[in-house]
Amino acid sequence: MSLRAACIALLLPLCAAASVQGADRPFVDAAWVNVTDTTLEVNARVVYAEDERMSAALADGATVHLDLEVGVARKSRYWFDADVVEATLRRALSWNPLTLRFELKDDAELRSFDSLQEALDAAGIVDAWSVALREPLDPEARYRVRVRATARRGNLGSSLKALLPWSDGGIQHSEWSTWTLPR
Repeated sequence: MSLRAACIALLLPLCAAASVQGADRPFVDAAWVNVTDTTLEVNARVVYAEDERMSAALADGATVHLDLEVGVARKSRYWFDADVVEATLRRALSWNPLTLRFELKDDAELRSFDSLQEALDAAGIVDAWSVALREPLDPEARYRVRVRATARRGNLGSSLKALLPWSDGGIQHSEWSTWTLPR
């Protein structure tokens, strides 16, 4: 066997493992905003994948936090972009052992589901989330909107973070979905 074939044979399992590990990250399937004078109405479709670690954490009594981050920045040609607004929609998913149902809690309500996949599907739908703007957007300026989904299975304490600095702490981020608002 040649050296090249041996290297490929050794690297192929590592590449496959990396692609499998990335498969359980959240994914922003679609996102759009509607702009009024002083509010930004955010709509998004996020795919949260059900994985064994999330199921185990919920079964052990941990809460999984499913967040959606949105940011709007005014684009600048010669300097850094100026942030107009940044906001996070926080949702908490937990298992209730008394009712044997999954509970999804956000600021407005508490909903319960029979299966984990149903709860994750419901958490991935964001309709008409109002984000207040500090000031109306300038119609002559160009703005960049970005959206990212996050799934957190819990928090490491500060002492564990010091001992395990390479650990992600159970946090998985999607890639930023970015687009420019039309004028």
